Amino acid sequence: MRKNVDRSKKPRGTLTSEKIVEVAMKMIDEQGIEAFSMRKLATELKVDPMAIYYYFKNKQTLIKQLVKQALDFTQLESIDWHRGETIDWKQGVKAFARYYIGLCRAHPNLIQHLVTNPESGYQTIQEGNEILFSALLAGGLPAHEVIRVSDILIDYLNGYSLAESTGRLPTNKERIQSFENMLDELSPEQFPATFKVIQQIDGPVETDFEVGLDLILAGISSCKTSIN
Repeated sequence: MRKNVDRSKKPRGTLTSEKIVEVAMKMIDEQGIEAFSMRKLATELKVDPMAIYYYFKNKQTLIKQLVKQALDFTQLESIDWHRGETIDWKQGVKAFARYYIGLCRAHPNLIQHLVTNPESGYQTIQEGNEILFSALLAGGLPAHEVIRVSDILIDYLNGYSLAESTGRLPTNKERIQSFENMLDELSPEQFPATFKVIQQIDGPVETDFEVGLDLILAGISSCKTSIN
């Protein structure tokens, strides 16, 4: 059990909260959050583990700070549509989606941790929701549809990020090859539609982020039309 730390006495040396966050972020980006521990962090920093607790009372507190830094929406908040000015709502949603996926690419392990442990970044999640909700409201969606649509969009972004970070997005050539391999294992009598689709492929089939985003936006537009 960790002993109580006297936070009135700052540890000697050059250790700072910024340095702790910087090194912890690098460790989690490279090794994953499951392999991360305060003791390993202390070893990397070449300090006594108790020195870290002067700045962060426990691992959960440090993780929350890391999530807050990794999922930083401050740059996105400067976009005009968030201030209520006239701009295409679709461009607003695209700006959010591209920015979010960029954060996921920079720190995939922390973002995926947040997905399964939302309590580690509740305030940060709400900041992101505020921006996305603003864009969807600007598109004329009623409140209940804003919630549903934002959930679908975030699920798409998180799913794409997970597949991308784990190497599960095959190239166009790899995907076509996997489909062709199916033909050797399946019966055309039992799977006629599958054979027809694979044999008639005449364009790209790799998972494309922008294509998926456009399909979601098209669905939102259709939803708007049916409501109006």
